[in-house]
Amino acid sequence: MKKYIASISMLTLCAAAMIAVPTLRADETNMGAADAPAKKSDKSDQVAYKGTVKAVDPAAETITVGDLTLKLAAEAKLTKDGQAMKFTDIKEGDEVRGHYKKTDDGKLEAISVHEGQAAHHKKKDGAAAE
Repeated sequence: MKKYIASISMLTLCAAAMIAVPTLRADETNMGAADAPAKKSDKSDQVAYKGTVKAVDPAAETITVGDLTLKLAAEAKLTKDGQAMKFTDIKEGDEVRGHYKKTDDGKLEAISVHEGQAAHHKKKDGAAAE
């Protein structure tokens, strides 16, 4: 009887250990991730905008679209009808769209500025005409 109780006790301890070890490891992994600074996703913090350019400030490299004043990001993508353009090509009254993100200091930074039709829109229109 003592051997039977000892065997069941050992099996129970082994089963408990098999369940506890992965759980403890998962907690350690999660704690390490919580201690590390959170890495922001590139796309999740971007906000879309669309509107008419009210003002362009070449010195500050900002454009005002509606109520938004957007500073151009160093890596911003600028296109006109699907082709690359320069900041100096943006004029008051242009219809633009794109994405911006809020910087740590609360300013709005334009990630992209697109004017006219996008390249994939032109292809669809061209394909329909054929």
